[in-house]
Amino acid sequence: MPGYFSPGRRLVLHRMGKIEYQLTSEFVDADLELAVLDTLRARPAWAMSWAAKVGAKCFVAHAECFARFQNGEFSAGKVRLSEEDFLAAIQKLTDLARRRELAQLQEDLASLLFDENVPVADALALLEKRLDKLRRSATQPLRMESAFELGREVLDWVDLRQAKRKETGNAVMGMSTGLASLDRLTNGWYPGLHVIAAGPGAGKTTLCLQFAWQAASAGYPVVFVTYENAAKNLLLKLLCSRASVAAGEIERGYGEPAKLREVHRAEQEVFRRLHFIEGDGRLRVSQVEDAMRLLYKEKDTLGEPQGLVVFDYLQRAAHSLGYEQLRQNVSLLTAELRELAMRLDCPLLAISSQNRAGGDYGKGGSGALDSLKESGDLEYGADTVSLLYYPNDNGNSLAARELEMKLAKNRFGPCGSLRLIFRPDLGVFREKL
Repeated sequence: MPGYFSPGRRLVLHRMGKIEYQLTSEFVDADLELAVLDTLRARPAWAMSWAAKVGAKCFVAHAECFARFQNGEFSAGKVRLSEEDFLAAIQKLTDLARRRELAQLQEDLASLLFDENVPVADALALLEKRLDKLRRSATQPLRMESAFELGREVLDWVDLRQAKRKETGNAVMGMSTGLASLDRLTNGWYPGLHVIAAGPGAGKTTLCLQFAWQAASAGYPVVFVTYENAAKNLLLKLLCSRASVAAGEIERGYGEPAKLREVHRAEQEVFRRLHFIEGDGRLRVSQVEDAMRLLYKEKDTLGEPQGLVVFDYLQRAAHSLGYEQLRQNVSLLTAELRELAMRLDCPLLAISSQNRAGGDYGKGGSGALDSLKESGDLEYGADTVSLLYYPNDNGNSLAARELEMKLAKNRFGPCGSLRLIFRPDLGVFREKL
């Protein structure tokens, strides 16, 4: 009868009183190993730089072939991987090797647990020692830079930014939001975590769709992660807003579908830069990073954005994490998203709901940072926090609603606010003049 060390993974088989441990074999990709070896054999120039980096630990199914390769046997091979695929394959094999080390640790621990002659304290000591070794091997080497040497790069960048302003006449150096008053406050979206918070029905998803379109129109790749709406529904909203057609009419079979087709055709290059990911409990931040890296090549631009990620929305995404309390999950996700933004050199817009009791935002109050629902460390980890709400004197109608956008936190400059007119029927925000 099988036993299990962790859900979904077979670890122990009891056969005729004998215990067999089988877990490391779960993390082997023989076909990928062979593809890498064939590519290396066909390109000896790569071999000198990659043989040592790959390492024998990455090859299990074809360990003998890799050993012969290391000894200089460059027999003719077929190039099976492009350079981009080759780099991805190396990363995958390295990840599998680390997982095999963890699997081996689990097998060894299981052996100790079934050995009644080994005290539990000794088993724990061995576990701590092995885990510490694995952590050190998986940790990236510390990068320390001289302030003097780094200063040369910073000063060169300052000169480039000044030349760019003189050439273009544009003092907004980040990614434009499309709202002039917000650009003046933030200097555009910079790499980091930017939170857009509002109560239900305030149009926070619509506003972020508009930000996404603005970025894609400026040539940036955009990934919009949605936990709240289906990707097709968001795209319909976007098509309708660009065509100035009421989405509700289209959904009822009225409206003018020909206008949507014309927008889709005329702005196809912008639509090609915009991508949707439907989030669920299995989606991880690392997967979003992998998806974004497929869309652009990193450049050393010292803070200039390379693309845009939108997360809709934080509290729903945080439910899939491991802590029992949502507040802890939001704190963990906030840290992961900010680290992701900095690794990708891109702004990350995260939509957040607000606590109904915080600031009486549902009754015309502006709310405050502590109104962020289940916020955890959100108000501390974010680079900017914008609160979207109905002011007391809004004079709303069904056709147009006046809102205020309050920049409650701005790590890059001053705080402030701006008035917006929201047309929910068309899915459009405009500044109030």
